[in-house]
Amino acid sequence: MNVDVPTQVEQADASGNGNVLWDQGPSTLAPTDVPRFLSVRGQGNDLARLARHQTFWTAWLARVAHDQSVVNGLPPDLARVMRQLAIGSVSFQTLPVEAVDAGSGGDEVYRVRQGDLDQLMGQLLPGVSPERIRVQILNGTGAIEAAPRVTKRLVPAGARVVLSGNADSFAYAQTQIVFYDRSKQQAAERIRQSLGTGRLVLSRQPLDVVDVTVVVGKDFNG
Repeated sequence: MNVDVPTQVEQADASGNGNVLWDQGPSTLAPTDVPRFLSVRGQGNDLARLARHQTFWTAWLARVAHDQSVVNGLPPDLARVMRQLAIGSVSFQTLPVEAVDAGSGGDEVYRVRQGDLDQLMGQLLPGVSPERIRVQILNGTGAIEAAPRVTKRLVPAGARVVLSGNADSFAYAQTQIVFYDRSKQQAAERIRQSLGTGRLVLSRQPLDVVDVTVVVGKDFNG
């Protein structure tokens, strides 16, 4: 597959010598090259790698539009999405972020500019309010992938998951939906209904970074 590499991709070997993996400009990728092409950071930063991702997907969708049989080996649902994207109009939007000082002196760390993101989502999804309730998910059972399963339920209900982690115990039998201000009780109830289980808990200890904390219990069947 032919791609237009936006910037030269270099990577240092164990001896510190720089090797050019791909020159800037037109290049041909073999199927075995794709994982490395997308994953290697090179001498640039993650934003440069994102530009490389975009040029790959542009080329790949053009290839699918020309010959839709190239996606026959993909899972059926993914193949259907790729075919639809290939015959439609596709635009790319860069997530609005800003570099922050993580104190490590090493790799750059980025933080989402929430106001710009809300504006972008308003453009992409008109009619959907950007005012989404901030939710923290804590795993109270130890079950693998508990947070992603809960997230799948919460996002369509208007939640924005901002934090996740483990609860203070893995012995929670019942899911708790903790809210910190009575003005958020109605939103907490929407969260409880989207999960199909749990009980509301009003915390006396204020928390500024989230509106609701979901402590996942064994009663949640996601």
